[in-house]
Amino acid sequence: MTLFIDLTISLVGYLLLVLSCLGLGWAAARILRIDFPFREEWFILTWLGWAVFLFLLQILNLFVPINAFSSIPFLTLGVICAMVFIKNRGKRRDGAVSLWIFLPLMGITAVWIAILSMSSPTIFDDGLYHFNTIRWLNEYPIVLGLGNLHSRLAFNQSFFAYVASLNLYPFFDHGYNLANSFLFLVLMAECWWQTAGHFFRRDPADDPPSSSLLLIFFIPTLVYMALIFAVSRTGISSPSPDIASLFLQTLLFLHFVRAIDEQPSDKGGAARIVFILIMSATLITIKLSNLFYVLALCTTLLLIKIRFHHMPSKQALVKAAGWMALPVLILVVWSIRGILVSGCPLYPSTFGCLHVAWAEPIDSVRLEANRIYSWARENGASPDQVLGSWSWLGPWLDGILQNNMVTVVYPLMISILGIAASVILYGRMPSKKVDRRVLLIPLPIWLGLAFWFGLAPDPRFANALFWILPVATMIVLLKILEPAQKIKGWIILAMFLIVNANVIGFFVNNPQVFTSLPTDGYAPLPKVRLVEKRTLSGVTIWTPLNGNQCWDSRLPCTPDFNENLNFIDNRIFPEFTTGG
Repeated sequence: MTLFIDLTISLVGYLLLVLSCLGLGWAAARILRIDFPFREEWFILTWLGWAVFLFLLQILNLFVPINAFSSIPFLTLGVICAMVFIKNRGKRRDGAVSLWIFLPLMGITAVWIAILSMSSPTIFDDGLYHFNTIRWLNEYPIVLGLGNLHSRLAFNQSFFAYVASLNLYPFFDHGYNLANSFLFLVLMAECWWQTAGHFFRRDPADDPPSSSLLLIFFIPTLVYMALIFAVSRTGISSPSPDIASLFLQTLLFLHFVRAIDEQPSDKGGAARIVFILIMSATLITIKLSNLFYVLALCTTLLLIKIRFHHMPSKQALVKAAGWMALPVLILVVWSIRGILVSGCPLYPSTFGCLHVAWAEPIDSVRLEANRIYSWARENGASPDQVLGSWSWLGPWLDGILQNNMVTVVYPLMISILGIAASVILYGRMPSKKVDRRVLLIPLPIWLGLAFWFGLAPDPRFANALFWILPVATMIVLLKILEPAQKIKGWIILAMFLIVNANVIGFFVNNPQVFTSLPTDGYAPLPKVRLVEKRTLSGVTIWTPLNGNQCWDSRLPCTPDFNENLNFIDNRIFPEFTTGG
């Protein structure tokens, strides 16, 4: 009975989230005066509304906590706007042939992912600082110098504001069960829609094969991600921004390819670029490590539009400036929040750090960054042992080969072989028949991986890049073959099997992952025994009795007690400072 009640709550929550994000996205599109192709409109508007919701929550939290009384009005406004949008679009029936395939698939997927997401979060960082950050967002407006309490609380990751809003604090405390699983569901919905549309639409030629098949290539990978998240240490119920980054990196790549396909005269071409820029800015605010991938993708796309669509440079600059307005505003608000919680706009980078009263000491910021970089190279080693040396490379490579065959080694090997095949085919095709833009499709991914390897080369920090890379390579092959009309069904099937052979092999060897489902409803969070301590200024601080995880404990909680800490509980802008 508990499972049924919690499942109903999750499904209703997904539905309300879809409506709210759809409505906010439609309102934002009207304000920005952009229109999208009808077959993609519902999905793009949902993602756009989600990004806008995240942006509004960050502004809201500058002044008030993110709780039921502050988040419900935004959610309600989105639902109202969605009703208006649906009423205006109700008479259009594009893609109706595939609707009867799409709806059952989505119903099954929604129930399945809702049950998977009921497991207890098990990522170590969940207990270290994820839930602690969410608790601060639920109970307080933004806290100046929060990083002085615990350095991990200085990570300015906007995703936690979204999770905090779903808690409807203090009435509901399972927002984390909905947060990442909702993003998975939206991305999977678009995969099913494109698949049904490609195989069951009256006119399959409505989409180019490479465009309509792109999402189909990702279905086994997304299923693998959800199952592995649920049965391994990285649960889909986790509020981790790493998981959100994985979904959004995939989404950005999909629209990057579609934007390359589009011509200046195509409806929605400029709107798609605006959408990509907004989602790119949002992805940076979710996790700073996405920065280089986002910059590479957006720069490549803008250069393609300028170089291959022959837009005059002045005109291109004017358009680019207009497109960048909202993304820049998103990044400005996020940077201000970073300065308020740590004194640094790009924490843990020391770039742009200010000498304000609540700022963390620069040496502490630098140490935090070095700990992350060294941990990603060799877990357990100190920064002094790892950084500035290549001694970590051998053990790191052994670990990749032993533990990451499915997630790193196989995709990389397939991609390298795909590049070789692309070069050979491109050399044999008449140059005028092949669009040179297609050769740039994998470039942002390779640049993102180069940045990942140079900065923090733990596979977790690569997020979706290794999953996207072989798909990008196969898309290049499809586009090279496309002008010569050499694409046959068996070629597409072969590419699909090659890209997903590692995942399919895992399913065959581990069929038990499909039956490892929670059966008791929402799993409770771990409870932590706390010890009360007092600073020299008389501030009460709670610390874990064992270990260094606070989880969802009472505030303020930290594993790093500092007797010099002082807390000023202002109604707006409460503040942590330290004298040492």
